[in-house]
Amino acid sequence: MLTCCAIRCEAQQARVIEKLADGSFVVSIDNVEFRALGADKVREIQKQKIDLDAATKTNGELQSQIQTQAQEVALLKKDFEIVGLQKESFERDFNRAQADGKRNFELFQSERALRVEAGSFIPHGKTSGFWGKILDGLDHPASQDFWKLAVPTYQMMRCR
Repeated sequence: MLTCCAIRCEAQQARVIEKLADGSFVVSIDNVEFRALGADKVREIQKQKIDLDAATKTNGELQSQIQTQAQEVALLKKDFEIVGLQKESFERDFNRAQADGKRNFELFQSERALRVEAGSFIPHGKTSGFWGKILDGLDHPASQDFWKLAVPTYQMMRCR
């Protein structure tokens, strides 16, 4: 019976094709070539696989850090754009305030000139007597300047 099974079984044909410098063999089984490795080479490959898994894990962590940093860079770019827009807005406001100040100063100068001109049209009658001299003294520009300085100084001293 063993002879019958042996005749029916078709055994695989294996042969060594070449021996490589690292101690492994290239073998052919049913005309398909394979590489046969020794135990030392298998241990070395296992160590390399462990190193590869650790490197893959580290690489994944680094990729997540890179993505986080890229998001932070994008946010900082947006912040920079917002600050640039604020700067432009502040510059426009400053320029507008300067133009308004210049226009207001020119209006003040023209109003002052008109007041001086209008003051020449106010009749100053001839005053005589004690009260007339007091009114003339109060109407004098030097006395007006005195009162413009004296009243705020008095208020400042009183508020202390």
